[in-house]
Amino acid sequence: MKILILNKNKFNAVMISNHVTCDNIGSLNKLYVISINDTHGEMSKSYFEECSASNVLKLYFDDTDGEEDGFTAFSKEQGEQVIKFLEQIDVNDDNQLILHCTAGQNRSGSVGKFAADYLGYDYKKLLRDNPIIKGNSVVSRTLNNLYFH
Repeated sequence: MKILILNKNKFNAVMISNHVTCDNIGSLNKLYVISINDTHGEMSKSYFEECSASNVLKLYFDDTDGEEDGFTAFSKEQGEQVIKFLEQIDVNDDNQLILHCTAGQNRSGSVGKFAADYLGYDYKKLLRDNPIIKGNSVVSRTLNNLYFH
């Protein structure tokens, strides 16, 4: 198992260079994607916007604590979606979970850290492979409250 956290531009480039599209992502049964997108602006459209494959989870929320006008924070319902999505992942050596948000640091960092805990992934390896991740307190708190309480 490998968990990779990317910024949106790098994620799109990786998908394009590996010829991963809406047409074939569903047949790539060793690849799982969590696509975190802004709720408005140029970063609001997912690379997999038109896809409904079970190995792709598209989320739309902003990197906010929920107190800023015009921005949408991570919700309990989205947390439940993340947990349900992670339940389908078999943690074997061949599988890969790729997450992204705009910068590849806060939102995807928190979801990636939670995924590592949930899947029993080596946390030191996660940090070594993804050295720029930070976190979003709302995302972390919501996921931890749903799973650990």
